[in-house]
Amino acid sequence: AAPRTGTYAAEKRAGYGPTGNEQTVTDWPGLLTQLNGNWRLAMADFAGGDEGTLTNWSITITYTSPILASGTWSPTTALFTNAGLTTPYTGGPANTVYAAPTSSTNYTVTVQTPICTATPLTIPITVANPIGAVTQPQASEICENGSTTFTVAAASGNPITYQWQESTNGGATYNNIANGGVYSGATTATLTITRAPVTMNGNRYRVVMNVAACNNSVTSNAVELTVNANPRVTVSAAPFTALYPGLQTAVTANVTPAGGTNSYAWTLNGAPISVNNQRVVADIDGLGTYTVTVTDANGCVGVATNSVTIVDSLNTALFIYPNPNRGQFQVRFNDQLNGLSNPLSVVIYDGKGARVYKQAYTVNTPFGRMDVDISKHGKGVYFIDLIDAAGNRLQSERVIVQ
Repeated sequence: AAPRTGTYAAEKRAGYGPTGNEQTVTDWPGLLTQLNGNWRLAMADFAGGDEGTLTNWSITITYTSPILASGTWSPTTALFTNAGLTTPYTGGPANTVYAAPTSSTNYTVTVQTPICTATPLTIPITVANPIGAVTQPQASEICENGSTTFTVAAASGNPITYQWQESTNGGATYNNIANGGVYSGATTATLTITRAPVTMNGNRYRVVMNVAACNNSVTSNAVELTVNANPRVTVSAAPFTALYPGLQTAVTANVTPAGGTNSYAWTLNGAPISVNNQRVVADIDGLGTYTVTVTDANGCVGVATNSVTIVDSLNTALFIYPNPNRGQFQVRFNDQLNGLSNPLSVVIYDGKGARVYKQAYTVNTPFGRMDVDISKHGKGVYFIDLIDAAGNRLQSERVIVQ
């Protein structure tokens, strides 16, 4: 049943609001300032009888500020309070300002009421201006598979968009460049070329700059890219690739294109050797694998696509050279079957059979060098025995001292 009139009157007298600060239903200004706290609902049946059970209740409050919010602007530079731009804005609350900056500026506005302060809002103002005082890109010369950049700059112009273009026919026509492959930065102030092939030699490049807001466009000078080919290098040996003591061969760097001023960096068994020539003369002390890196006059580098290995000849021999000599000579020995046996002893006898020299040597390579000096014993024919570590005669030979 609907509540009676007396019940409504009783409800109007009931308190609404946080506990201890109850307000009458007609005291809305008081209610607006007393929102926080624990609320309670008071119920009374002044007419008697059972009016039923309360199963749900709610209170809806619509809050509106009695004071109009306003904003404070920052920075105040180039802000005005009137459309005619005659009254500068100097700070303080203002719902509307007029901006006339000479350069792009980020303004912020902070809105406040007596109760709340909003998070500052940033309002960017972009000021466009035409392109002026262009610094032109410069021509570039690189080696094959090298990298380079072309850069343009302008003393003024905002906002500038860039589009680099390429000509492959001497400047007759140009096409826009897209990023990818050897190109990056195609729509920036700097175009980057990475690992340029020699086929790009002679290409020309320019950039078109635009400021759309000013209907302004400037095309830079065209500049040329020079890509020098890296030297092509192979290695060969002549007339021998197998040596014994006293024999030499030439290891040669074959360079294409031929001629020019080149520098050569040789390696033997992977270690650098101090030879800066097109040819290396190899002897028994230079056994191993040769390769070379060539740098041409343009600074371009070519690495040999092959290598040459110089080995000892397949024999067992005792070599003495020079022979004849003046008493100073080298003894060299190699046993291809049995390998090295250290120490080795050189024993020398004169023509009468008297021993005039004995010396032990440790050698670490085939045909290792053993230096002998018997010059104080005078001229004549001498006989040499080479003895291994067990005392066995390995080989004998004679030497003539003049």
